[in-house]
Amino acid sequence: MLFIASFLDWRDTPFGSNTDFIGLQWLFTLLIGAGVAALVALSAFAKVKLPEQVLGFTLTQLYAALGLAAFLITFGQQFAEQPGVGIILGWIAAGVLTGGAVWELLQGGNGSAPRSSTPPTPV
Repeated sequence: MLFIASFLDWRDTPFGSNTDFIGLQWLFTLLIGAGVAALVALSAFAKVKLPEQVLGFTLTQLYAALGLAAFLITFGQQFAEQPGVGIILGWIAAGVLTGGAVWELLQGGNGSAPRSSTPPTPV
C-alpha cells in the first residue's frame, strides 16, 4: 500500500505539479516500503535465510525503524497545505508497517524466518 501511495498525488493543488513541494520524499517512502516488503516476502515465502543481525540490529528492529521513518515522513506531510490522497494512504500504510514490526518485536520474533506453528508443551 505504501508502494501505491508513493505514486498518487501527495498534494491537491489547483495549479502546476502536485509533487513540486515534495522533493524526493516520495522516493524514500517507496524504497522503504518496497525494501521491507521484499525482505519479509523472501523470508516468509521463499525460505531465504537472511542474516540474524545487520549493523548490530535484528531485522525486525530495522523494519520498525524504517517503518517509523516512513511514518514520520508521510505523517509530517499530512499537516501541510492541502494533503492529497497519496499522503493520507501513505501515512496509514507506514503506520501499519511500523505497528506490524513493533508487534513482532513484542512477540519475540527476530524477523529472519517464520516461527513454528506448534504450540509449546506445558511444564
